[in-house]
Amino acid sequence: MEVFMKPRLLNIIFIVLSVLIGCSSTREISIKSTPDEAEVFIKELGSDKLESIGKTPLVLEEKIIDKVVNTEKAPVLIEVRRAGYMKQQLIVNNLGKTNIHYDINLEANNISNIISKIDDVGTGLFEVQRLLRAGGYEESLKMLKELNEQYPYSSIIHELTGAAYYFKKDYKNSLIYYDMAYKYNPNNADAFRMKKYLEDELGVERPLAKKGSKQ
Repeated sequence: MEVFMKPRLLNIIFIVLSVLIGCSSTREISIKSTPDEAEVFIKELGSDKLESIGKTPLVLEEKIIDKVVNTEKAPVLIEVRRAGYMKQQLIVNNLGKTNIHYDINLEANNISNIISKIDDVGTGLFEVQRLLRAGGYEESLKMLKELNEQYPYSSIIHELTGAAYYFKKDYKNSLIYYDMAYKYNPNNADAFRMKKYLEDELGVERPLAKKGSKQ
């Protein structure tokens, strides 16, 4: 089964924050995120080392900042991370003269979501195969129907549905689903082999298409 994903590995926000000059002598960084509990890192731009400075909501005063980076240098990179979400980066100019108050809306990581869906499908297909080996054909068909509603163009789901009908000796429905499995993935050699076996060896005929329907 193939999953096509659009590579989008990093979301970077470049912001030069040089206008929020604090009136007090004590500087601070205030960072909030939605959702919260995101980890915040900081480094001098060009450095390879990111230092963790806490989790959101976060307020850091001057003396804490000075222990991590040289605030006389500019700019500074701040990075916000949370599992399952795209990381956000800020480039801050003149940190030594700036009070920063920033709210970040973290965007869900689409790749993480896709991987989670793949895991869910894999778990379901393993259970279907277990049921088929144990003779639980009706239970497997029920699970496959639910999976097919979520992923109607999955070749492997149609192939396993064809297998379930084959074991039930319902060869007409078996051929329909093997045919669909091959249609959605012409490289599915097993689906093609079973389709030809049902047609050539068992003499199963494909149902006639209704007038006006698409083949």
